[in-house]
Amino acid sequence: MISFDLATPNQMPLNPRLSENEKSIFSELKNGFERKAAGTGYFLIASSGTSQNQNESSKLIALKVDAVLNSARRVNQYLHAQSDENWGLALPSFHVAGLGVRARAFLAASKVFELDWQMTTIQLQLLKNHISYLSLVPAQVFDLVQAGVKAPSVLKRVFVGAGSLHDDMRSKIINLGWPVVETYGMTETASMIAIREHGTAFKVMPGIEVRLHDEKLQLRCNSMLSAVVQKQSDEIKIDFFSVNDWYGTRDHVELLQDSSQKSGEVYLELKGRQSDYIKVLGEGVSLSELRTQLHSLLLKQGLPPDCAEIVAVEEARKGHQLFLVFEKQIDRNQSYAVLTEFNLKVRPYEKLAEVVFIDRMPRTELGKLKTEELKRIIKISLE
Repeated sequence: MISFDLATPNQMPLNPRLSENEKSIFSELKNGFERKAAGTGYFLIASSGTSQNQNESSKLIALKVDAVLNSARRVNQYLHAQSDENWGLALPSFHVAGLGVRARAFLAASKVFELDWQMTTIQLQLLKNHISYLSLVPAQVFDLVQAGVKAPSVLKRVFVGAGSLHDDMRSKIINLGWPVVETYGMTETASMIAIREHGTAFKVMPGIEVRLHDEKLQLRCNSMLSAVVQKQSDEIKIDFFSVNDWYGTRDHVELLQDSSQKSGEVYLELKGRQSDYIKVLGEGVSLSELRTQLHSLLLKQGLPPDCAEIVAVEEARKGHQLFLVFEKQIDRNQSYAVLTEFNLKVRPYEKLAEVVFIDRMPRTELGKLKTEELKRIIKISLE
């Protein structure tokens, strides 16, 4: 049971599907944090570990209960949330997105209804429980589009985060009546810090300070993390952060000032993560742009957007070599058709070398790709 009482002993909601070894490691990280910090007043959230290295454990992010409530308060102010406006919970509470839903409802004194994610009943569940607000991830948006589920009239906002929503998918979900607002945020900020209702840029929410360092985003706000706890080569390492610290992300962004607004609103134009920029034969390549093209081709073939990925593997002569990775259950003819058409559309140095088939994409519970794990799988398959 989640509690937002500041005096509650530290809470570490974990994915029940974790192995006993993984649960043991997180317990060890929790104990290490409590020995050096405090035993009450924190949520300890397991990070997704999308890019962890081989000698590192997943990270445990320490968020003060106050930080989670500050984030929730910011969202509630944006929504003008009322006590009679219910939240639907379609995300797990052991992720910051699900935790944020509960925090927003707690502050607004509204109800939270856990949803059974079934396309045959989801519309009825939303209607029956008078759901006003909902948070989803792109994979769930794809489910709704594929099933042609129309949004019930009771819905006021649907936040979509934990990954990009491509233009074609966005158009389709809006045409079905879903009032989508895309979000940008992270565990380290206790959920969303910027929103996009239209256009290409995300509007920074009130109370968030942003700046650039080496073209990457840095930020500061009252919902920031207090510490990152991780096991590195069998040693527990804790990096502490204060409320006045700037937190550096790996995201390349462009900051835009809205000159037409007297309020001086700031917008973020997301360009991709640091790891998305690579060199092939000395030429700069944006993996995020290539993935956008791949996504369009997958939809053209009637394939789900998460069944394939582009992976860059280090190579001595070229710098990197690009591979198209498909899950094995996908039809081979369709896979090679995607490869052929993709290579016809891109520059010579952006062409994909070959298709690699694997059993299943390594993803987090919210559908984010575990990049380093996938790279290891590809390297082994190529040996």
